[in-house]
Amino acid sequence: MTLTKDNSAIFDALLALFTKGDMLTVRSKLLHSASWQQALFTAYGESQQSRLWINWLNRCGLSDLVEVRVLNNGSGNSAILAELKPQKGQTPIRVMLFVEHNSLNIKQVDLTIDTMTLKESLDTNSDELSTWWPSPDPLLISDYDQQIHPQTSHAKPSSIMSSGAKNVQTLESWWEIWQLMQLSHIQSIYQKNAKIYLPGEQQGTSTFALFEHVTQLMNRLHRHYCQLEQVITDPEEPGCVAVKWYVEGDIKSGRNVSRVRLNLMSFLELSDDKIAKEYLLFDDVAYQKQFPDLAAVF
Repeated sequence: MTLTKDNSAIFDALLALFTKGDMLTVRSKLLHSASWQQALFTAYGESQQSRLWINWLNRCGLSDLVEVRVLNNGSGNSAILAELKPQKGQTPIRVMLFVEHNSLNIKQVDLTIDTMTLKESLDTNSDELSTWWPSPDPLLISDYDQQIHPQTSHAKPSSIMSSGAKNVQTLESWWEIWQLMQLSHIQSIYQKNAKIYLPGEQQGTSTFALFEHVTQLMNRLHRHYCQLEQVITDPEEPGCVAVKWYVEGDIKSGRNVSRVRLNLMSFLELSDDKIAKEYLLFDDVAYQKQFPDLAAVF
């Protein structure tokens, strides 16, 4: 499938890596200093990046492109949400990429694979998948405490969205669900028949399941803190938004308390100022490799 976007050569090259095993083309698009982050491991240079790709192709085979959505903000930042059907898998998986580029060359790729859908597709479990999954980079988490800094100003979608972007107020309310635990927004900003694709969810679920998901997660995380990293909108797709963000918090395990970070990517489709469809991607295998002594959070 050829994407009808100004930067289609870059997007086609990235997708062809998965669908055709075309490493030469994507390699030619990467700057010498480009980084490729996958499974929370950052690969630099041809040797590390090629090893990452060949490992994936060896374990999953080529993939059919089932569906793809592309957002391009026109300033060198794009997001790709793809549904792929691996040759060695039984069901589709979801993959999302945030790409920094100059329309000709790629400076940075940050890729998240919904490993819960991958485990189902390959009919495997976390222990087996982790044997060949990349080892995450070392992580240093600040011990931020909202109670100690009650007047701190926090980034919200409008702080980093492109000027003139649509649906800003809806995005602000969506962010408050996570950052401020304002759960009443779920009833007001989602359509009644909205489809929510939580990690591992194939068919899409309801806003009730989203409510359960948020409350269970926040009940487990103490001193939780959410941080936006990137929000991408596209003038040609005013009803879609891609968000890269993370949640930090303390998890108690016996007498021990561990500070953790959950790296997340979201893709929202809006209609009439309400969310009609939402995809939430999380690499739970990378998380479990980063925090091996803790139980899964999803």
